[in-house]
Amino acid sequence: VSQALTNVLKNAGEGIGARIAKGDDVPGKILIELRAGENAEGLSKLTFRITDNGVGLPPEHRHRLTEPYVTTRAKGTGLGLALARDLVELMGGHIWVESAPGEGSTFYFTLPRARDTA
Repeated sequence: VSQALTNVLKNAGEGIGARIAKGDDVPGKILIELRAGENAEGLSKLTFRITDNGVGLPPEHRHRLTEPYVTTRAKGTGLGLALARDLVELMGGHIWVESAPGEGSTFYFTLPRARDTA
């Protein structure tokens, strides 16, 4: 979980850095939320929500951003979000993004909640 969060947070920070590099002087902001709930089958889940006020993601690439080697950054490898997706899916979860160019991005991922075995 920590590696998936690290990769998504790194992406958020880079989006904010790109916005500031364009001359925008609004301070960067990243909001992290964690909510417990249930999925459609009534099983416990955790939902992480990471929102930034960076440059946002271009719509033409958004559906591919979790694929390996797909990046919108000049020096990006395109592996951070792909690894985050793989880790989340390995834990039985799902990851997705909502974004608007110039308005920032929100990454979500859900994970099944561990059950007490005692």
